[in-house]
Amino acid sequence: MTTTAIRYFVVLLAVYGGVTTVTARQAESLSSEPQRTRELTARVFEGDASWQWVSAIDNRPGPIVKSERRVLVGSWHRGSADGHVFVSIYVVDTLKDAEQWLALHAKGAKDWAIKPHAVGDGGWRAEHPTGQVEISLRRRLYVITVSSKDAGLVERCARRIVLYLDAI
Repeated sequence: MTTTAIRYFVVLLAVYGGVTTVTARQAESLSSEPQRTRELTARVFEGDASWQWVSAIDNRPGPIVKSERRVLVGSWHRGSADGHVFVSIYVVDTLKDAEQWLALHAKGAKDWAIKPHAVGDGGWRAEHPTGQVEISLRRRLYVITVSSKDAGLVERCARRIVLYLDAI
């Protein structure tokens, strides 16, 4: 083999190996999502079968921090229109990444009133004039958002997600 052929082979192996690692990491996360959602639904709603989890496609333009990996993204729905809560849980590699992820939520968007919120290892509570409430928080290296028009439901879900994460 020539030196050029060996270099090409090493580069190809490095690229293919990196893609395999990323794909395996993503596949592992997605394959465990159904189990996590069943456990979390049971924890949050204490066996109330009227709440159903619907996974969502994460169509954000990209991760907030490079190390961000999806744990689960979706919504719980109940038959009534007010029975809806959106949840996203990601895990990051470092505390610095978690703080950077959370800092973005502290800035908020137009018309949102944001204030610090004591849940998990700290977070933010945002309220919109339309009645939408969102809590963004950190628990260890997990970063979480919970959003709904029902403020009590958002608070309950956020606190019980923290308890779930403490138990795993």
